[in-house]
Amino acid sequence: MYVVHAEMNAILNKISASISGARMYVALFPCNECAKLIIQSGIKEVIFLSDKYHHLPPFVASRRMLAMAGVATRQHSPTNAQVVINFGSSTKAAEPAAEDAAKAASVSRIPCGSAKDQAPTGNVDSTSLPTADELAVPGVGWSSTKA
Repeated sequence: MYVVHAEMNAILNKISASISGARMYVALFPCNECAKLIIQSGIKEVIFLSDKYHHLPPFVASRRMLAMAGVATRQHSPTNAQVVINFGSSTKAAEPAAEDAAKAASVSRIPCGSAKDQAPTGNVDSTSLPTADELAVPGVGWSSTKA
């Protein structure tokens, strides 16, 4: 409906002046609308993870357009089932401190999407939250302070 696909977002928000000859990595095989953008931007190869909509008309058309324009496509076959990023040098750094765990346990967890997911319930101390003035950044143009 009113969604910008990842391919269009990447092409429109590129950092370089030209992406002609570039390679694009995508999760799903591009639809026909994205294929048009890929072709016009000069991308020469599309590497996709899944082609689950292979049989649908927009993807059949996309495959034809990309082939006619000389854009190579290939499916990526991951060699690992998962990717692990370790931000700490030891496992102890990843464990929360005892007081942090106690604070986390004192706040009720409500599943996302429920009517109450807008505000946590439980032992939340609102006096420790920063005020709007404390969050204001000088020179940015936003402040709750009245002139």
